[in-house]
Amino acid sequence: YRVAGSEPACGLVSTMGDDGQGYFALTLYPPAAVRDAGRMPIDIVYVIDRSGSMAGRPLEQVKQAVRASLRRLRSDDRFQIVDFGSDSGGFGGSMCRATDDAVRDANRYLDRLDARGGTEVLVGLSKALELPKQEGRPQDP
Repeated sequence: YRVAGSEPACGLVSTMGDDGQGYFALTLYPPAAVRDAGRMPIDIVYVIDRSGSMAGRPLEQVKQAVRASLRRLRSDDRFQIVDFGSDSGGFGGSMCRATDDAVRDANRYLDRLDARGGTEVLVGLSKALELPKQEGRPQDP
């Protein structure tokens, strides 16, 4: 069973629940070899659950995933890290250009994150959504 072929593919499953609500699952499969296509600069916000239930391996895996993603950013991309437990924190109050210095500082920030407190998801998501937007960059509608 291979999910990646020569071209992107997708799968869609839909159903109607007993409650009359419709549900669907959409799966997108990237091609096996991704061409180095030109792309516009991206903005990405990493929202990290650092509540007590994330202690140990779960939080370490999240940190590894964020680090891997940060390594793939280009210098014209922007990023921010928002973390939450009982409260929220973050790498900064605005989007950062993905310069070598900023990525290095973000990795140091990740090193200091530890799991503690409750799981106040809304606090973290609200903080992420309140990040200032920059004119001239594509925005979601």
